[in-house]
Amino acid sequence: DIPDPLPFDINAPVIEIPEEFFGVWYMDCMDDPKKYDGKTIEVKCRCLVRKNVPKGCFIAGRHIMTCCVQDIQFAGVVCVWDRADEIRNDEWAIITARLDYKFHRAYGRKGPVFTVQSVQEVEKPEEPVATFY
Repeated sequence: DIPDPLPFDINAPVIEIPEEFFGVWYMDCMDDPKKYDGKTIEVKCRCLVRKNVPKGCFIAGRHIMTCCVQDIQFAGVVCVWDRADEIRNDEWAIITARLDYKFHRAYGRKGPVFTVQSVQEVEKPEEPVATFY
């Protein structure tokens, strides 16, 4: 059982997730959260503002298609940022954040939580839905 190498360097000071590999990163992060715990991640995401997310937080992620159009789902991470009220719903951004696997009330359990260091607004990607191909 030789694992496939990841298409990004998890030992880099800042793990830069290429846009086309968001799905690979998200799945790996959910399967092995301790691998990313305490690391700094840079990733292009869609930012969502929701009423049920606590003040000072927003959600960042992408829609992912694992097989076909019918199975597309949003895969997101809770982001904590002292400037979260500046986030516009549905804006795309490159987010640099420390990822900690911990309890957050937005999940109601442990999960990945970004402590945001910076948000750089960007254009919507040509292919906004992430895949595994």
